[in-house]
Amino acid sequence: MSDSTFLKRVEIRNFKSIAHCDVRLGPLNFLVGPNGSGKTNFVDALRFVRDCMTSNFDEALSRQRGTSNRVIRAGADSMNFRLDFSRSGVSGVYEFQIGLGTALGARARVERCRLSDGAYFEIQSGVLFGSSETILSAIPTDRLFLTSVSGLVPFRQVYRALESMKFYVPDPIIAPLAGSGSGDVLDPDGENFAKVFDGLDDIAKKNVEECLRIVAPGLESLRVVDVQGAKILLFRHADAELFATSMSDGTIRALMLLVAVAQQHVKDGQIPLACFEEPETGIHPGALGILLDAFMEASQTTQVIVTSHSPDLLDHKDIPAESLLAVVMDGETRIGPLPKGFRDGIRRRLFTPGGLLRSTQIEPETTAQAS
Repeated sequence: MSDSTFLKRVEIRNFKSIAHCDVRLGPLNFLVGPNGSGKTNFVDALRFVRDCMTSNFDEALSRQRGTSNRVIRAGADSMNFRLDFSRSGVSGVYEFQIGLGTALGARARVERCRLSDGAYFEIQSGVLFGSSETILSAIPTDRLFLTSVSGLVPFRQVYRALESMKFYVPDPIIAPLAGSGSGDVLDPDGENFAKVFDGLDDIAKKNVEECLRIVAPGLESLRVVDVQGAKILLFRHADAELFATSMSDGTIRALMLLVAVAQQHVKDGQIPLACFEEPETGIHPGALGILLDAFMEASQTTQVIVTSHSPDLLDHKDIPAESLLAVVMDGETRIGPLPKGFRDGIRRRLFTPGGLLRSTQIEPETTAQAS
């Protein structure tokens, strides 16, 4: 089976609470740490990269949680991002530096992309160097150069992959009320989950239903109906069919997460990376194993990143030790692999990651210190 890892390495400098992190990622990744440690900031950094593919810098900054003047770390005048990637046989490195506080707004100071097939470009102080495909391309002032060359064959795949990264924080309040939504890819808040569920093949629908029955005992089946052009999901319990608004928040959240990993774009790898933030929220601890199994299966075709501080979610003997990244805050966010002794204990099945979380304070190994 091919490796689903899209982002092999991520290096970030001066983004929110992250002064510097340099982490290696695999197909399945768990960012584990207490509230306020910076797990979400790492995900936000990747989301910012994605947003820079479809908008200018100022618009991408405005989408960040918090005000734009807090996106860059205090005392710094620029942010740096480096991504080592591999996608459908094409690998390479893409990196850029953004400076803030100029009269013209945010601007790229440096941008580089070098692919394994020899195609490359580099921009330093507004001067372009590159392979023949990029020489005639105009340099934008308020957005990344990669967006300008996204129509060229060497760089198209990199752009599309970064643009297609998905970040899910399902909202069990908004989605059931909205009812409709659009598109065949699940929205970040899950608004169109009924439509996406309706588009699943029969086997995927059956698997989602079976998993949801463990989360919500008494559930018999799910059915989608059209109401004035909107897709509405009905939940059958005994002789009654209930709307999503009658179900618990935990049930709706679990369903949206199950739909997210079951959607066709995850199965066929069209979504290169999917992030899920604290999926355990509102779900009974005894049912979290179902979500974990779903994440592990999805990681066979799509790179998966999960943020969590739940021992119950990670209480599974088959979680690879290498998939855990410890996140701590001691004035700045530090992210890194578990110390070797902890990784060895997980491999030898002396304890599960969840058991380790319960018994001790996990920190990154010393070699992963921020600089």
